[in-house]
Amino acid sequence: MTLVVYELVSNTGSDQLRQIVTTPSDRHTVVAAVRPHLVIIGTPAGSLKVDIQNSSGTVLYSSETIAISTITTANAFHGYVRFYLNAVLAASTNHYISLQSSGGYVYSDTSYVGWANDFDLRKYEASYSPSTGLDAALDTEIWSYNLITKGSYP
Repeated sequence: MTLVVYELVSNTGSDQLRQIVTTPSDRHTVVAAVRPHLVIIGTPAGSLKVDIQNSSGTVLYSSETIAISTITTANAFHGYVRFYLNAVLAASTNHYISLQSSGGYVYSDTSYVGWANDFDLRKYEASYSPSTGLDAALDTEIWSYNLITKGSYP
């Protein structure tokens, strides 16, 4: 197994990690939670949250903030971390799922947070053909349900 990781290098907001997603064309989608596959090396300080942004990068929804120290106390961790949201996304629309840091997070070579990509164990088909493992989508689980309105059928 090869684990390809993109590091979160600062907490300025401009060096965020983000993945584009497209909602189904026939219905609105309610996102209850997002679970990025995070990699934590060392013991970085600070907090993390997930934003949902529109295609221009404007924040539409934000999750709760989670202290990195509550995710793990080990020197190395990789696994899915749940960020709760209550986001209603319009049908057939592109959005970004963005990982943000705050609260004193500082990247170093020995202490950082990263987001693993979906290289080896791909769960979802991409809308493109990755030419290398670096082109694969970021590994994310999105917990959602469909918003059905009165008088409409799936």
